[in-house]
Amino acid sequence: MKQKLTQTTSIRQEIHLTPQMQQFLKVIQMPALELYQFIQTELENNPLLEAEMDYEVLQDQPTPPEDITETLPDPDTLFTQDLYNPVNEQYDYGDSDHLRPEPTCRENWRSQAVKDLRLTLDEREAKIAEYIIFNLDEEGFLKLTDEEIAQALGVEEEEVQSTLAHLRQILPPGLTARTVKECLLLQIERREGRESPTYRIVNEAFSDLIRRRYRKIARELKLPLKQVNLVAQNLSRYRTRPLVAKDIPACAYPEYEIKVVDGQIVIERISTLPVPRLRLNQRYIETLRNSKDRSARKFLSHYLQRAKAVIQATREREEKLLSLLQFLAQRQREFVESGPAYLKPLTMKQASRTTGLSESTISRLANNKFVQVPWGCIRIKDFFLNPLSYTNDTPRDMILGIIREIIESSDKRLSDEKIRELLKERGIQLSRRTVNKYRHMLG
Repeated sequence: MKQKLTQTTSIRQEIHLTPQMQQFLKVIQMPALELYQFIQTELENNPLLEAEMDYEVLQDQPTPPEDITETLPDPDTLFTQDLYNPVNEQYDYGDSDHLRPEPTCRENWRSQAVKDLRLTLDEREAKIAEYIIFNLDEEGFLKLTDEEIAQALGVEEEEVQSTLAHLRQILPPGLTARTVKECLLLQIERREGRESPTYRIVNEAFSDLIRRRYRKIARELKLPLKQVNLVAQNLSRYRTRPLVAKDIPACAYPEYEIKVVDGQIVIERISTLPVPRLRLNQRYIETLRNSKDRSARKFLSHYLQRAKAVIQATREREEKLLSLLQFLAQRQREFVESGPAYLKPLTMKQASRTTGLSESTISRLANNKFVQVPWGCIRIKDFFLNPLSYTNDTPRDMILGIIREIIESSDKRLSDEKIRELLKERGIQLSRRTVNKYRHMLG
C-alpha cells in the first residue's frame, strides 16, 4: 500500500480566551486576602498602575526616569504568568511564590494565620497576635491569661485584650477561647448574636445547663421550659473544642457588611483589608504619549495593556459582587436579620435568572468570600440552599425556620399533613409525626 500526503479542510468551533478574559476569570474568584496580595504585586511591578490617592500625595511621587526600559522587567512575560487556567480551575502562579497558597496542612496553619494577620495589624499588634496563636494548645484553647501575655511581651494588658478581640473576629469561632463555656459563647455570638436566648442561657446558667437542670434554668431566667429544652437540644451543633483533627483554620476577611437600617437593607464596603482601587499613572501615560523613542513606547504599551486589563478586572469584580450581594440580601432578608433558621431554598440558577450573571460567574463570586451580617461573619455560599439537597443531616434549625415560614405565610391554621405536603414540594421528606414534633418546638 502506497502512502501519500493529502490536505483536507474542516470547520470546527474553538474557544480561545483573550489575556484580558483570563485575567478577569482569575481576579473574579480571588478572596479578599489574595486580591490584596495580587494588587500589591501589580502596583510594585507595573509602573503604569497606581492606587487612587489624594492629589497632594501624588505630587510627592518621583518622576519617571529618562531611560524607562532599564527600570522595567521584560514585558513579553506579562501575559504568560499568573493566568487563570479554565481547564482545572486552578491558578498558575508561575514564579510568584508570594501568591502561591501554602499547603493546607495542620503543621503550618499557625504560620499562615500570622502571615495573613500582619497585613491588618501594626508591628506591635502582630507581635501580640503571633504570641497568642503559637501558645494555643492542640485543641485551640488559650491557656495563658491576659496578664501573663502582657508580662511576657512587655506590653500593656489593654493591648493584649484589644488584639485578642480582633483575633476572635476573624479566626474561626471558638479559637483562642480559654474554657468550654467561652468556646460555646464565641460560636453562639458569631451565629446567633449576644441577644439570643441561647447566649443568655449558656452565659448565665452554664453549670445548670450541663447538669440538665432545665426547670431551674427556666424558673431563674423566667423563660418557658419548652424554650430551654429547645436550646439544650440545639447546642449539639456547636463544638466544645475549638479545633478537631480535620480543621485547618483560616482568617475570614469580609469585604462587605450587610445590615438593616430603618427597615432598609444597606450594603457597605468594609476595610478589614486595605484593598485599594486602581487607576492609570498619568505621569507615565504622558511619557508614553510624548516619547519619541520607539522602543520605549513599545515597552510601555505592553504595561499599559496589562494595567488596563487589571483595572477592568478588579472593577468588574466589585460591580458584579455588589450586584450579587444586593440580590441575596433582598431575597434572604430574614436570614440576614435573624440567622440560619430563616434560610430559604435558593439555587445559583435562580440567582442567575434574576441578576443576569451566569451560574459559573456566581459560583466564582461566591467561592471563599465572606460578608458581615448582624449575627456574624458568613460565607457568601451560605446564602444558597438547594431545595433538593435535604438529607437526614440537614440542620434542624433550618427545617424549623422553613416550617415557621410556612405557618406565618398562611392566613389559616394548617394541619400537620398540609405542612408535610408543602415541605415535600420543597424537597423535604418528613413524616407527619416529625412535622408535629417540630411544630410543637416552635410553640
